[in-house]
Amino acid sequence: MPPVTPVARELAAPVMPLLGGRIRVDRFVAEGGFGRVYRGHHVALDRPVAVKVLKVPPEYGAEARALFCERFAQEARIIARLDHPAIVRALDFGVVGLSDGETAPYMVLDWIDGVPLADRMAARRAEGRPFDRAEVLGLLTPVMEAIATAHAQGIVHRDITPRNLMVVETAAGASLRLLDFGIAKVMEPDAAEARDDTFTHTAMLAFSPRWAAPEQASRGRTGPWTDVHALGLLCTAMLTGERPYRGPTETLFTEIFSAARPTPATFGVDVGAWEPVLARAVALRPDARQPDVAALLRELTAALRPPTPPARAALPSTVYALGGALLALLLVALGSLVGDRQRGSSSVAPPPPSTSVVAVLEPVEPAVSQVVTPAPAPAPAPAPAPPPRAASDRPPAVRAARPLRREGDVPAGRTEPRPVTGVQEEVPTAPARPRIQPMREYP
Repeated sequence: MPPVTPVARELAAPVMPLLGGRIRVDRFVAEGGFGRVYRGHHVALDRPVAVKVLKVPPEYGAEARALFCERFAQEARIIARLDHPAIVRALDFGVVGLSDGETAPYMVLDWIDGVPLADRMAARRAEGRPFDRAEVLGLLTPVMEAIATAHAQGIVHRDITPRNLMVVETAAGASLRLLDFGIAKVMEPDAAEARDDTFTHTAMLAFSPRWAAPEQASRGRTGPWTDVHALGLLCTAMLTGERPYRGPTETLFTEIFSAARPTPATFGVDVGAWEPVLARAVALRPDARQPDVAALLRELTAALRPPTPPARAALPSTVYALGGALLALLLVALGSLVGDRQRGSSSVAPPPPSTSVVAVLEPVEPAVSQVVTPAPAPAPAPAPAPPPRAASDRPPAVRAARPLRREGDVPAGRTEPRPVTGVQEEVPTAPARPRIQPMREYP
């Protein structure tokens, strides 16, 4: 336990009146770089509360002290408006007068039953199993969202450390609550961008040195980029199980300003796509970091997701219209082809009971004329034809005078005797499909 200061003795005294007439101070809990924390009890609400008393730089005179308390009251009003589940609510604030005539500002917060993240990290380090990327992102996402909410209202935390994050066990699992907006800075209108050419004139080190950003150690301008740096260090510590700055106090500031930045790769831990994101977050120059915590959260989330294939470019509507027209034409053509085949197969009528096939041979230009005519009633078979005569016995006049018979020369239902030799008639006795007599040549 740290030595008891006049402020602590005053607040812990049993005879001390209630703070603001509503808060009873019960016991000392912890001390940080800028204040002390006490457990108290809100009499009106009948609930436990945390009372944080800020340290006033001892070199401040009466006028500087009054200005310090006035500025704190202005900032406390803004901080009290922050509303996020991951931020511990501010219930009250004020200035308490001490017995020596000096004053100290205080803030009343919700009392959180939990374990500091620093203790949980130490336990995991002892077990030899640091947090993995999914666990870090799951725990810190609500905290980053809460800080992004504060940034949107012009408020910077400036002291994000494992001691200011409380692990609370709920039915849904472990979650973090962000404490200690007591040193939060309300940004001036010209502090929206990272700059390192101006300085914050204060003698108070309102930060934890082992988690400080370079601009804090050099008393430079702080802003959202300062919280980005703190979260980068915090991610590295959770992933590696090591403190970002490991050297003794004498070399601490040398490490803070070193060009070799503390990232997981510095400690031999491979975090894949998170390495360049965290290296940018802890960059030496503020303007080289992500502009705010919301941007850091987006990059960490995107680097943890598996890569997705690129989306196909949408085709113009004219392409879809042309494709539809071509498909319709193809369907019509296929339908027409199928219909023609069906009509062709149905148009072939069954053959009549009897048919005559006549083939005529012309010696000069051989050709075949086919005439299919329905045959009359069955008749006696014709007498056998006389044997073919030799070519020298054929009358030359018959071959030359008789023209080639064409389709339609023979009336339907009638046959004529053929004086020309080489003509064959075949009368089938049973229904059959029309057959074509192959052409023969005679010598």
